[in-house]
Amino acid sequence: MSPGFGVLLSVMLLCSCDIAAQQELAGATVVRNVEGNVIVSSDVNRPFYFALLALSETYGWVIDYEDPIYTGPEIEDTTDPRWLKEHPDGRHVYSPASGAFSADLGRMGRGNPDEQDSVKKLLDLYNHTSSPGFYSMMRTTGGRVVITGRSRSQSPSGFVPPLSQQMLPSPDSETMSKALQELIARCGSAGGVPIEFGIGPTDPAATGEVAGYNGPITCREQLGRILAVLRVRSRYALLYDINRHAYYLSIVPAHRLVPGPDGKPTVVPLH
Repeated sequence: MSPGFGVLLSVMLLCSCDIAAQQELAGATVVRNVEGNVIVSSDVNRPFYFALLALSETYGWVIDYEDPIYTGPEIEDTTDPRWLKEHPDGRHVYSPASGAFSADLGRMGRGNPDEQDSVKKLLDLYNHTSSPGFYSMMRTTGGRVVITGRSRSQSPSGFVPPLSQQMLPSPDSETMSKALQELIARCGSAGGVPIEFGIGPTDPAATGEVAGYNGPITCREQLGRILAVLRVRSRYALLYDINRHAYYLSIVPAHRLVPGPDGKPTVVPLH
């Protein structure tokens, strides 16, 4: 993975009296205010992604995410100024522009509020800002909830997300590893932007087999079929590296905040 390509940095959980927890995830927080409204905030690179991640881990939702190809003002030069001073002709490092984002989602149930309604509200509020990326939500034929992004400088018809490309899976069953390699190779070349592997699944079932499939299917649906092999509920993130003009696909276990033995919230995987 290239230098300066940020993924998750840290997780810090703080007690809150009225919600499962106030969660801070690499700069994103979820908290219930005194009026009972749930507020989601983020002020880092990829503000929507981290706000979405904090919200989904608060309620235990499995939501997949696909980055835009950031352009123009959506890009920020994050080169270390001290290094640049010593190397004025050195290579610059770029990241998605950061920005403060806060969304009031109103009153949400204390159990498990409606996932799609809540995420749709978060998405709509974000799309009315000028922060990097414009997002849409879909549900795949396999039932997965996916957020796809495009640059604000692109029209909806001018950008096809990489995983919306069509592919022909093997008609015979194959290992999960091989199925993933084929998906990355075919979908990256078809979309014109390379896809590389980031973080892989650690579930022992990752050595299991994916059933064969006859006929064309979208890369996104094939990825859902591959993830269905895992015993641990997992989500994927397709993040765009501006410096390498490539996507990185990571597959990680989905988590939820639950009260720990000492009363403090802790993060546990979903089964």
